[in-house]
Amino acid sequence: MKKVNFILILLVMISNCFGQQNSQNISVQYHFSLITKSGTNAPETFFLVQDKDEKYCLTVKQTVFNDGLIMPQNLNRYGFLMNYHNKNIISEIKLKIPKQKLITLDTIPEMKWKIVNSFQEILGYRCQKANTIFRGREYEVYFTKDIPITEGPWKFSGLPGLILKAKTKDDIFSFEAVKIKYSQQSIISNEIKKVFQDNYDKSISYKKYIALENKHNDSLIEKIMANTSNTEPNAKDYDARYYNLEKSFEWEAEKKP
Repeated sequence: MKKVNFILILLVMISNCFGQQNSQNISVQYHFSLITKSGTNAPETFFLVQDKDEKYCLTVKQTVFNDGLIMPQNLNRYGFLMNYHNKNIISEIKLKIPKQKLITLDTIPEMKWKIVNSFQEILGYRCQKANTIFRGREYEVYFTKDIPITEGPWKFSGLPGLILKAKTKDDIFSFEAVKIKYSQQSIISNEIKKVFQDNYDKSISYKKYIALENKHNDSLIEKIMANTSNTEPNAKDYDARYYNLEKSFEWEAEKKP
């Protein structure tokens, strides 16, 4: 009888611990890497934060920690600062275009995942492989059901567990978790939340932003070509989105007959 009671108590304790973990806020620190033709750039520190019912993704360039809170710093034009309104609508601050701070509103198409019978251990968690194609790139990721959050870094979501590793099939981009932290307290500061709250009404569509970004990229390539020899390839031969996570978009396919 004592043995049965001990087992019941142990099961209750495990259940309570698991429930407390699920109720906590979580921040996942990733290394985000870009491999160019000239070699690997130094990895950036990238955070996925599940703060109560809100999800944020941001790079350390844009933030600073203060007593466990993620606080705003001077925004960096190459960084990420993203807030998720629900499963498929994202607000993002964009600073790539000079002299413009743009707030975009992106409606994410559903990611269609193929779960594969392949496993890998990451940070002590048993992770399973899954593949998808999203906006012109093929991705393979590893997620763990041990952390039942259907999220991942950047715009990844929709798997039955937290994504701890993701990379493009061509190995240009990769995210890999290096640290997971739980907290009973809020992780995102009110200052960061206020940035989105104050600018939501000023948002432009992601489609409109991409048109502006493509125009800016083409302008940069034309300037580079103007300063190179005539033996260099024509500007039209360059893919301005080659080193972007998103190469093509669903609305482009809609234009085709």
